Formats: sequence, structure tokens, C-alpha cells
Amino acid sequence: MYCPFCGNEISDDSTFCPMCGQSINSPDVNVRKEEKESKKATGTMHWVLVLITVVLLLVTMIGIGTALYLHFRDSSEKISQEIKKDDLKKEVKKEKAEEETKDEENLKEDVLQEEDESSDLEDEFWIDEDTKADYSENLDPDLYEFYDSKITDFKFYYPVDLYNEVSVDEDPDLVSYGENCQTITFEGSDGSQLIFSLTSRTDALSIENMTENVYNIESKGLVEPEKIVKSSEGDHGKAILTGWDSSAHNSAIYDMTKIEAGYVLQMKVIFPDYTSEKDRLEKAYVTECLYRMCGFSDSSQQVRSWDEFMEEN
Repeated sequence: MYCPFCGNEISDDSTFCPMCGQSINSPDVNVRKEEKESKKATGTMHWVLVLITVVLLLVTMIGIGTALYLHFRDSSEKISQEIKKDDLKKEVKKEKAEEETKDEENLKEDVLQEEDESSDLEDEFWIDEDTKADYSENLDPDLYEFYDSKITDFKFYYPVDLYNEVSVDEDPDLVSYGENCQTITFEGSDGSQLIFSLTSRTDALSIENMTENVYNIESKGLVEPEKIVKSSEGDHGKAILTGWDSSAHNSAIYDMTKIEAGYVLQMKVIFPDYTSEKDRLEKAYVTECLYRMCGFSDSSQQVRSWDEFMEEN
């Protein structure tokens, strides 16, 4: 060991230093030794505390880092899931919009096809949109045109110089007496109408009961109705009435309906109120021609000329 006073190297069992003569086991030496050992212990403890603090800091930082990682990972996963949900919603909306667009396009195509088919049928009729309603120009039945639906007795003649518009409805809608097969409406510049309709029956009534039902319904639709015919014979019935559209007598109506086992066939002639006796006779003659030349009127009378008609009126 070394002398604590002069630093001379001495043996471990020496009690004094031969160089400086100081006693090695003197109280001062012991005190200094204890102080040195105390300082050494204190220094050791300091570093232990520092090490513990560092370890605790590392553990804390690792814990915080792990927590932050897990938090941000969960947040990232949630955000990713939300993004996926949003993308899925957008995709669903896009597909729905495409389907709706496709449905609209298909609907438009169907409508256009129906319009084309309707237009094709309407083109079969000889109607000029510039025609002015003049009954004196339609007193020759030889100039009437013929139409045949090829369904039961639904066929008729119509004047070509009286109406300026025609429409055809073949939509299978439910109407008064069943399901619509075909409704053809002619319209004139004076508000007149000529309506032919073919309806497929959906009821289970007998011919007699259905004829009574039709007569009651048609008479309720007229003001001051007048019965011309109401009959049922064998496989068909017939109801013919005349009347007005309102109490003001704005339009006169001639209403003929034939009832078959499977169909109801109807012709309605609607004219503005008469302006003179000549006007009344001309409209009456046109109505007679329409009735006698109608395929489902079952009229046994021949069509008369205007002169023949006037001789009897």
C-alpha cells in the first residue's frame, strides 16, 4: 500500500511510514480512510441512482412509445376501415346510379318503342293535321277509309276530311269494362271526337247482366240520356244511347256498345251543339254512316246516300 501522507510505498502490515515517520493507524488516517470510503460509497450510490433513473426513463419511453404506436396503429386501422367503408359506399352509390341510369335508358327505349309502334299504327290512318271540321265535306261515305284491327269484330270506317288528329292507345290498362286492348281517338278542330275502343272483359257476368251493367254506366255518364237500344240475344248484347255532355248542351253524344263473351266494343261520336238545322242534319247523317258501316254494329241496313237521307228527313 502507499502512505497516505507522503505517498511512499510501504508494506501492508506497516504501522508507520519510514519515509515521513507518520503513523499509519493514527486517528487522522482512519478518518480520512472512512471519508474516502464514504465518498466512494456515495459515488457508487450516485451512479446506481443514475442508472436506475436511466432504466426507468427507458422503460417509460418504451411504454409511451408502445402506447403511441398502438394508438396510432388503431387510429390508422380505423381510418383505413373508414376509407374502405367510404370507398364501398361510393362504389355502391356508383353501381346504383349506373343501374338507375340503365333503367331510365331502358324505360326511354321502351317508351320510344311504344311511341314508334303507336306512330306506325297512327300512320295507317288518313288524317291531315290541317283539316278544318266541315261536315258538308263528309257526306259521301264512299270517301270514308276502312280500318281492321284483326281482333274479333273491331273494324270500322271513318271520314278522312273531318278530323285533324288521331291517337292510338294499346296500353293494357284497366278501364271501365276490363283491360284495354285498343282505343283509337279522332279529334276535330271544332272539339268533336270519334272514339273506338276494344276492351278485354275481366268480369264473370252473363251477357244479359253485363249488358244491363254497361247500359247503366253509360246512361249515368250522359245528361238527359235517351235509350235507343238495350238488348241481349244469345252470345252478345247491345246498348245504344244518345244524350248530352252537360246541362249546357255543349256537345251531343251518340254512344253504341256491343257486349261479347270476351270483349266489349264501343263507338262514341261527340259533336259540338248544333248551330242550325242544316248542321244538325249533316251531323246526323255522318253518325248514321259511322253506325251502319261499323263492323260491330251488326246493322242490317244499307248505307244511304245524302240525297236519300234528305228525302226521308
